[in-house]
Amino acid sequence: MADKEIIRTPFQPEFANITQAGFRFLQQVAEKINNATARIVTIETPPTYADNAAAVTGGLAVGSFYKTATGEVRIVVS
Repeated sequence: MADKEIIRTPFQPEFANITQAGFRFLQQVAEKINNATARIVTIETPPTYADNAAAVTGGLAVGSFYKTATGEVRIVVS
């Protein structure tokens, strides 16, 4: 997603009565939005384990997410 431009930077001819400073401001806003969206993290479906002990045995670190067979999302605690 970092290579994908989300907000197209405007071209000055698209804005008939805008000052040079106003146009630069619009360009900066578009750039900031694009940079912010490039940092969005996607979350994958967590692995399924019966309980905390099974998750630890399965190799998950403390603080990792997992889900049970019923779909309950949990965090490994020890």
